[in-house]
Amino acid sequence: MTNSVVSTPADEPEIVISRTVAAPRELVFRCCIDPIHLVHFWGPHGSRMLVCELDPRPGGVWHQVLQFKDGESFPVTYVFVEIVPPERIVFRDAPHGTNYGDPLPSPQMLSTILLEPDGEGTRVTATIRFPDIAARDATHASGFTAVVVEANARMDAYIATIASG
Repeated sequence: MTNSVVSTPADEPEIVISRTVAAPRELVFRCCIDPIHLVHFWGPHGSRMLVCELDPRPGGVWHQVLQFKDGESFPVTYVFVEIVPPERIVFRDAPHGTNYGDPLPSPQMLSTILLEPDGEGTRVTATIRFPDIAARDATHASGFTAVVVEANARMDAYIATIASG
């Protein structure tokens, strides 16, 4: 089980999920932006990533297709807003078919992953910002936060296997 701590500040339209990973920050960063690693843990338990195409640079597109344990597939496209190795990754939701440089509507979710050294590990704080508190609450109620926590647990287990090797 992951040590994720979830908060939904009363006055901010965001979900904050933080935890400490027992691995160096550079390794955690690579796992967050390299498809070779992402396919091993992104998504809830029982899912697998069928497609993971990623261009990790501001304006670069990250397209993925997750297949859930019931066989249903779910495509998602993000666009990177900012990447500061190995400290921060910022990405936002984007319509399917988005290409580098395409104009985008206002984001429905803007995700910031902050990686900070924490002893021999890394403190990972994901802040997902929504247009308003109602959108945040609806997303949280839909099970989104639980899926992120499951993916965190999968990531922690995956990193433990490669960090020791």
